[in-house]
Amino acid sequence: MKKFIALYLIAIMAAPLYASCGDKDKSAVNIAGEEISETAAEETADGFAEDDLGEYDFGGYEFSMWSCMMDVFYGNLDVEEENGDVLDDSIYRRNRSIEERFNFTFKEIALDIGEIGWSFETPKKTILAGDNVYDIINIFGPNAYAWAQEGLVHSVKRLPHIDLDKPYWHQDLNKDLTIANKMYFASGAFNLTAYDCTEALLFNKDLVRDLGLDDLYALVHEGKWTFAKFAEYCLTARADLDGDGKTTLDDRHGFISTSRMVMPSFWIAGGVKSIYKDENDIPYLGAMEPSFVEVYDAIISYVRNNDAWFKAPNPNVQNDPVLVNLFKSGRALFFDNNFYTIKDLRDMEINFGILPFPKLNEDQKNYYTRLYWTELFCLPVSADEAALARTSVILEALACESAKYVIPAYYDVSLKTKMTRDVESEAMVDLLFHTRVFDFGDTVWNGYIRDGNFTALFEKGSTDLISTMQKIQNTLQKEIDKMVDIFEALGD
Repeated sequence: MKKFIALYLIAIMAAPLYASCGDKDKSAVNIAGEEISETAAEETADGFAEDDLGEYDFGGYEFSMWSCMMDVFYGNLDVEEENGDVLDDSIYRRNRSIEERFNFTFKEIALDIGEIGWSFETPKKTILAGDNVYDIINIFGPNAYAWAQEGLVHSVKRLPHIDLDKPYWHQDLNKDLTIANKMYFASGAFNLTAYDCTEALLFNKDLVRDLGLDDLYALVHEGKWTFAKFAEYCLTARADLDGDGKTTLDDRHGFISTSRMVMPSFWIAGGVKSIYKDENDIPYLGAMEPSFVEVYDAIISYVRNNDAWFKAPNPNVQNDPVLVNLFKSGRALFFDNNFYTIKDLRDMEINFGILPFPKLNEDQKNYYTRLYWTELFCLPVSADEAALARTSVILEALACESAKYVIPAYYDVSLKTKMTRDVESEAMVDLLFHTRVFDFGDTVWNGYIRDGNFTALFEKGSTDLISTMQKIQNTLQKEIDKMVDIFEALGD
């Protein structure tokens, strides 16, 4: 069973690549409504994709990786010893196998973000000094793009032995990460933050039953899971449990979430982005386009101004324990969460399930899922060609072996066994990982878009989107133009 699930995951990760180049007459439709060519299924049905690297001997080299730790995702690339945790043990075995294969050792320097701060000055100083102390440096997306603009990072295309067309690399996400067709960053199966930071909508199964609501899984499969249906069920679930006539923590609520996470989760689910890229791979502001305005107004109408969302005492606290306790105690129908923090619900006695965020309406063909954050590996510009060649072999092997062993452990055991409570949620997990979307306005330029303006607009229930965007349009465009000019000048 585990092998089947692992193979299936590799198949759906590969599907966008094969669907774009395969024979469309030989295709099936997945749960998201997208075509999957039989070629993809055939390639992965017989076994995992191999890395085709050949033989290398790195003479006992110590491969140094700098990483940060944070309580909202699993960022570690190495584990020193087996400890009985299935995910940790799979990482340990993966790394020891690769070390033996190529005669080298991993060394990870993993520091807590609470101690080092968000500037990542320590590894940055080593690059500025011209010292190749770290073979790769894993940092957050906005910082990675800042480093690229400062000329501190090599292009991924400088890695001669990686094949980004292989299914263990995240092709769709990697297309989102480019600017001006320059690929300075890539994500593969070893990047667990790309899974951890996938946004999901949890729901209280017992409450759905008690309220006599429709089968939510069936609604998703039938394409009827929409903003309107979500809002309807939120209002049905609300109840003044203590009878004081006020909406408080002691009552039952429709939807609970950190306020700054609501807007991007819903606008992406509604099929739009705040920052698009044109036919030349140049980013541009999309938050003033009619399609975005339509989705924005729907979010304000269905989620904010009809009180579907409960504003907690501290609405912007990340991983707010107040919200966790509300959901665990059965006093919320829907709970916005990511895959890493779902683990906080392992001791929840009430049954819960996993859904995608709803579509704008039934006319929208596909569901879309927000990837709100991810780490990216940086290749220090201090690395020479020999170092890059060695790094490329190791990263290719890491991606390949992660797809074989680590992702099945993460996906099958950590998610489907420990956290989710039914077989139907397994299909939802497949859907969520297969429809991830990366929006620069939610990540790299979140200081202008998500955190800079949209959080406040949402909390106020404001429909004043256009005038707000007009105030920042010129400043944001200068930032976009600056990054584009630099990336266009950068070499491949």
